[in-house]
Order: sequence, then structure tokens, then C-alpha cells
Amino acid sequence: MKRNLVPVQALVRELVPVVGSFAPVAVGGVLAFDAGTGEFTVDEVVTGGTSAAVGTIAAITPATSKLDFDAGTGRFTVGQVVTGGTSDAVGTISAITPVTQKLAYDGQSGNFTVGQIVTGTTSGAVGTIDSDTDAGATGTLVLSSVVGVFEDNEALTDPITGAAVANGILLPFTGSLTLTGVVGTVENNEALTDPLTGAAVEDGVLLTVTGTLTLTGVVGVFVNNEALTDPVTGAATEDGAITYSANAPTDLKGLGFTVAYVSSGLFKVTFSDGFNSLVSAKACLQLNTAADKLCQIGVVDLTAKTMEIRLWDKSAAAVLDLAAADANNRIHFVAMFRASAVKPEYGP
Repeated sequence: MKRNLVPVQALVRELVPVVGSFAPVAVGGVLAFDAGTGEFTVDEVVTGGTSAAVGTIAAITPATSKLDFDAGTGRFTVGQVVTGGTSDAVGTISAITPVTQKLAYDGQSGNFTVGQIVTGTTSGAVGTIDSDTDAGATGTLVLSSVVGVFEDNEALTDPITGAAVANGILLPFTGSLTLTGVVGTVENNEALTDPLTGAAVEDGVLLTVTGTLTLTGVVGVFVNNEALTDPVTGAATEDGAITYSANAPTDLKGLGFTVAYVSSGLFKVTFSDGFNSLVSAKACLQLNTAADKLCQIGVVDLTAKTMEIRLWDKSAAAVLDLAAADANNRIHFVAMFRASAVKPEYGP
């Protein structure tokens, strides 16, 4: 029986290759932090102390900030808005953390001693005497490590000779305000007030305690609770997983496809034309520096005309994100499709 043989030229026409390459996206994302002890700087690189992941800081969004003060002469109130007298910067007070506090006295009959503990005989409140401004029968104690609430007009004593009567309530002298909704830039040494009785002098710069960093060019995977630092003063603790932004890959080479960044280490190629079947597909990773990393072809969906390409870090056994900053970091692929549903019959 004679067989219908398909010429080689026809077979070639049946196979449709799509060949292309692209630069991996310079991944961006939003990274939450807390326990800030140093201010981050825009355009600096933040590094994860455990993961060694890195990203360039594009923006800083504070949630809560800490403002140190000294020379307090009035009591701040939680929920009130503190205002900088020179800068007009404002923020809502969510917490007050005194370091030292002032307690006025009168009716002194014995001198207090710095370093001793003063006790309120009615309230039982105690505090260590840091300084004593003694005007004879009256004066002011600056106290640290205060426990309890001193009462007006209660007797005050220390273990040596100190004896007097409290004249008013305890006032924060130095400490910090935790602020939310800060608008403006507070200036060092400016007066701070709230609408009630709060009054002090700003001491230092505003420090972001909790918030988010908007990052570009993320390489690696940040892990929860790791230390975060930048080369200037930035220091905090990572708070939760990074939220990646789905930016488009760049510098596409080839025709008949587009590429989208789906999630960490995962890209989706969408073909312009539909095909009957996939004959073969291959992807490879070009790196400027040798590393134990590779590309994998993932799910191919002929109905949706899509093919996934996955980046994998063999050493870490995890998906991989690469920075696109290096022109020699690229993903190359070739996919061979069959255009017709008719299966060719090969000759002997």
C-alpha cells in the first residue's frame, strides 16, 4: 500500500517557533517595619540582616513616630495635637513616655539628697532624685524611675534628711511623645505645645518607629522579624512579608509575545497567536555572575495562549527574583508549536 508522505518543507511550515528574551523585572514592593531606632534615607539600600535581601528605598511612609523632648513645663495629653512653635509641624499624641519628671514642693523642713529615693507618704509613689532646685522652703525635684502617682499636698521624704510637701502634680520633664499623622518637619530645640497644658522643648529629630518602606530593585526574599538597616542611620525590624508590586519586565527581544511579572520568580508569556499544540519549549537564564540558579517552563495553557517561566534558586530551594539593573541578566526562551490539527504521516 502506498503511503501519503509529507515533504520536509511542509513539516517545517507546520512548525511555528516563537523565540524571545527579556530582562527580569526590577522588583518593587512595600516592606513594613517596627521598632525603629534609626531613620531610613530615601535612595539608600536597605538590607535584611538574616536574609541578605536588598532593595532601594523609594519612599518612607511613617505610621508612628517618636519625638524626644526636654525642659517640660506642662503635661501633654494623649489624643491632643502637638505643634512645633517654629516649624508648625503637627502630630497627634498616641503615647507619652517620661524619662524624668518634675515634682514641685513647699514646706521644706529637711534638704533632699540627689541619688536618694523620694517617697510620697500617702500615695506610696517613689522616684530617684536626679536633681534638686532648692529655693529654701520651696523647690523642684527632677525624678527618674518613677513608680506610682504622687499626690498634691502629700508629705515627701527621702531616707536621709529630705522632708517637704508636694506642691502640685508630677510633670514630665524629659521623655518622648509617640505621634501619628505627622505633617511637616519638626525642628530641633523648637517649642512644643498642645491645646491643653502640654509645653516642652523638642530634643533631637523626629524618629519613625513604625511604617513602611517602598522599595525598588528588590533582590532576595525578606523574612519576618529580621533586622533592617541602611548604610546611613536606618535601623528597624521587619514586620511581616513584603508586598510585591507587579511591574512589567523590560527590554523584550523577539516578536509575537508579551511578558508579565506574576509573583516572586514567576513570569507569564502571552503569545499573540493561537496554536494547536506545543511540540517543545525551553528556557535558560543568562547571568552576569555564575550562580546556582535556573529557569523552568511552567504551566502551558494553549487556550489562554500562555506559558509560565519560573526562576529557581537551587541553593535556597526557593523561587528567585533577580535585579534587572545588570544588562547581562536575561531570560531566553524558545517555544515550538504545531499550527495544524492534522498529524503528518512520515515516510519510511
